[in-house]
Amino acid sequence: MAQKYLYSLMVIVFLTFSFSMEAQTTSKSEVQSQHLEELAIYPNPAPAEKIFISTKSPNKIKVEIYNVLGKKIHSNLLAGREMNISFLTSGIYMLKIEQDGETVTRKLMVK
Repeated sequence: MAQKYLYSLMVIVFLTFSFSMEAQTTSKSEVQSQHLEELAIYPNPAPAEKIFISTKSPNKIKVEIYNVLGKKIHSNLLAGREMNISFLTSGIYMLKIEQDGETVTRKLMVK
């Protein structure tokens, strides 16, 4: 009988520690969300001329533009922070932005 209680106690202790350890780990999405705070796209909504994309990293930024149906419309590698969007008509687009091995997606509205 004592072995049953000892076994039950060991299981409870194990589960308690395993859940607390799991809660302390950082998931990839949490790491990306910290990086996402450094990303700024402005103005948004944008006039049909240009937008600015800034991050804290000085490295080049790869930007892909998709329409609401998911079709890739444009791809560009930015050395600076300014991107010409005069070829876009009014509407909603998705920007896929990649820098330093991290990829994020943001919505862009063009007036």
